[in-house]
Amino acid sequence: MNGTPTFDVSYLAAPAIILFVVIFLAATGKLYQLSRSRTRIFIFGLGALSSVLSVAIVAPNFLIAFRWFDPVASGLTWLLLYEIARPLLKRFAQRPIVSFLVTAMLVSMLKVPIEMIPYFVYYAITQPGLINSDRLPDAVVSSLYPSPSSYFVNLINSIALIIVIFCLRRGTSLVSSTRKLEFWQTDAFGSAGGADMEMASSKSHTTRLLCASAFLAGSSFREMVLNFLDDLNRAAAPELGMDLVLVAKVCQYARNRDRRYTWIYFACAALALIAALVDPVIGAAVLVLSGALVFFRKKWQEDFRFVRLFKRDVFNPEATERQFSASLKYETSLTLPADDQNLVIYQGFSPFVGAGMNLGGWSFVVNATKGKEENGSELEPVKFEISELYDEIDHCIDVLELTGLTHQDMYFVNGSDIRDDHNILPDSHGHPVQKISADRCVTYRNTNDRHIRHYQWIKVMDWGNQLCTSYFLRCSLRGPNLFVEINRYLLTPLADKYRKVDATGDRNWQYGLGIAVLSLLAGPIMAAASPLIIFGRMNEYIEELFNKKKKVRRKQIDENPLFNYGTGQSLRESVSSGQFMHYFQKLDGVFYSKVLEREILNSIVDFLDAHDIDTSELKERQSTILNSGIIVQGGDVKAESLAVGSGAQAVHVTKSETPRKRRLGRPAKEVA
Repeated sequence: MNGTPTFDVSYLAAPAIILFVVIFLAATGKLYQLSRSRTRIFIFGLGALSSVLSVAIVAPNFLIAFRWFDPVASGLTWLLLYEIARPLLKRFAQRPIVSFLVTAMLVSMLKVPIEMIPYFVYYAITQPGLINSDRLPDAVVSSLYPSPSSYFVNLINSIALIIVIFCLRRGTSLVSSTRKLEFWQTDAFGSAGGADMEMASSKSHTTRLLCASAFLAGSSFREMVLNFLDDLNRAAAPELGMDLVLVAKVCQYARNRDRRYTWIYFACAALALIAALVDPVIGAAVLVLSGALVFFRKKWQEDFRFVRLFKRDVFNPEATERQFSASLKYETSLTLPADDQNLVIYQGFSPFVGAGMNLGGWSFVVNATKGKEENGSELEPVKFEISELYDEIDHCIDVLELTGLTHQDMYFVNGSDIRDDHNILPDSHGHPVQKISADRCVTYRNTNDRHIRHYQWIKVMDWGNQLCTSYFLRCSLRGPNLFVEINRYLLTPLADKYRKVDATGDRNWQYGLGIAVLSLLAGPIMAAASPLIIFGRMNEYIEELFNKKKKVRRKQIDENPLFNYGTGQSLRESVSSGQFMHYFQKLDGVFYSKVLEREILNSIVDFLDAHDIDTSELKERQSTILNSGIIVQGGDVKAESLAVGSGAQAVHVTKSETPRKRRLGRPAKEVA
């Protein structure tokens, strides 16, 4: 039948070959560690390959006249369709069949109009005489309604693209398998004070506030979090009272969303440029209206929809992870603190990274070979192992039954001392481990190793995990002497700039009207600036493509035998305020200090008495030790320590310890 369009089955060859290549790469694990920039380059390459294969298979005679711009235009088309299809598939992930069909039909309809854009720009620059503005509207309309055979070909290519997206998503979602989030550790949630003293880290107020800050604190906060985790060789720091995985995922989602909107702004600018070729007035109107609509939608989502999800009485970590799902890079998963972490690799002076501000401490020495006097005679001291003393202290602490009280054995080593220890650093160009074996733990606990020291970390989480009081206890036998030391640390609540979500009321129509007015001004500016923003990110994409950052770091490691793999500060420390928020927080801190130090001292004295060791001098000075403590004035935290007893050592804190490199945020707040 003459005039009836025919369909050539050879059109299916190109998408079939592409699908075979992608599925093979996914099955062999080659797509597992693709970064964002490499993923987009991969999509661009598939689009270019599709153009070459289509011509080579369907019409090989046309290869002679094949232009260099044809695969470029096809690659750009695939890239733009990828940016459109990917968020749609995520948004309707709960209904995969509907998501697949709707996205496939939409992409197949948009394929030809989008493919026209790079050709139009190309000819407008190289051969402007070929552009007929009068026929442009008809060409756009006709591209939306192709012939049945052309539409079927577009649909097949769209299905191929969607399958590629599914393969890429499955290949890059590694973080969820490396660490399972615990969301059900407690039902207590939502109160402001002592009722929620112990919380799952994912449900804590700290996690909630930092997730909200991913949108309310601007891009600087998001970049701070993600750059902190992107350090290729940084050891993991303990993150107290927060779920860093969830915070990082929300920050990554917000960053991806910002970059996606930059491309949408760029599309608005390109559309306005095309319209300006027809009529400058129409071009200006398109720029203003399209830019304003995009800005209004973005701002409306952030201020009306997203912020509400992080309110105190609404926040649900499970729903948050589903709503703001984003894949973190494989390297990032290695820098996240593990639940069973028992090794802290630090840099700088203080080993107690993550615990907050140093509030001083005390220490004393007891002669373990001097027996106590009884009935005028000196008894023979009973020998003991240091593990027995720790067990006695653990028992006395557990008897207190304080809510939020935990204790664990931790080991500390400076990051410049692990280069030759392959148990801690298996690869000099890789990440240090976060846990040491049980047999090595026993060795370090009972000895005084020069590099790796054992401390018992006793901490109390309170006020929705916003406040953490820490004590680092160390007991060691050196010859005839028992040496005991305590170091106090305090991690204060978040700074005010990260608490904006609690200070934000319900949005009303006046606020929405203000956003609309702002959109008319900011939207066109964002659209006009989008090419510059994209160009500015090219250096980042190039660095990711050629692993420039990794190569620079490897060179630093190879040239410096004392390269420090340690971390100088946790993310949680960098966003803390350095002061109490409430008077009751201060009182709770004093309470924990008095109770814990009293029980620790009493347990040590009772243990030594039971082993017939003289503790008379220690008992005389016990009240002095307990009174050397925390002073709070006007909410600011200060500390003083006193030397007590024979051989006692004093630590007087004049300011928080800042010799270690502070990677993030502002400098430590000074304490007197």
